[in-house]
Amino acid sequence: MFSVGHVALSYLIGKALSRYTEQDLNVPVIWALSILPDIDLLISGLRHRGPTHSLIVALLVFAPVFIIMSKRTIPYFAAFVTHALIGDYITNGGVELLWPLSSEPLEFRSVTRMGSAFETGLELALFAMLIITLILSRDYKNLFNTDKKNIFLLIPLCTIFIPITFRYPIKIPKILVIPNLILMSIMALSALMSLTNTLKESLQIKNRI
Repeated sequence: MFSVGHVALSYLIGKALSRYTEQDLNVPVIWALSILPDIDLLISGLRHRGPTHSLIVALLVFAPVFIIMSKRTIPYFAAFVTHALIGDYITNGGVELLWPLSSEPLEFRSVTRMGSAFETGLELALFAMLIITLILSRDYKNLFNTDKKNIFLLIPLCTIFIPITFRYPIKIPKILVIPNLILMSIMALSALMSLTNTLKESLQIKNRI
């Protein structure tokens, strides 16, 4: 699954689970977690779909968060593991879900493959659902403010920018370019607003001193 599908799927699942946990969803954090496993594309020496996609690693990382935040962690944990478990394993296979117990990439007999017409259509449908849900739930307001958490959007922004610009690690179908550009624009604007406000606050504090 490409970035647009990962972001949309994780957001929609996180949004559904947030109703169970009775909390407002932090969209920038969800979007960052949805694509965070692909940070291995930016780290030299790490295999793609390796350790950062492991369910065991996810459980270990989120264990203290579960202890502190209890059930409020559920939407964010789901957003993170959805990337590897559904977005990559079920649609493509070849994911090291059990690392470090096993470095063997697990395969799944999927009905589709990455880049196929069905998979591309699925991502377009998920993107449409993402936009509709953002508008109807008014979650878009979380993106266009000066909250410092919006800086987290630099993570998914980078993982979308690299494939769409350098065609690495895989060429994105032309029909998905526009949805990717839309997500990039939203993330870039949101992160810029947050960074600008943070800089202004820092300058104000400095002037007071």
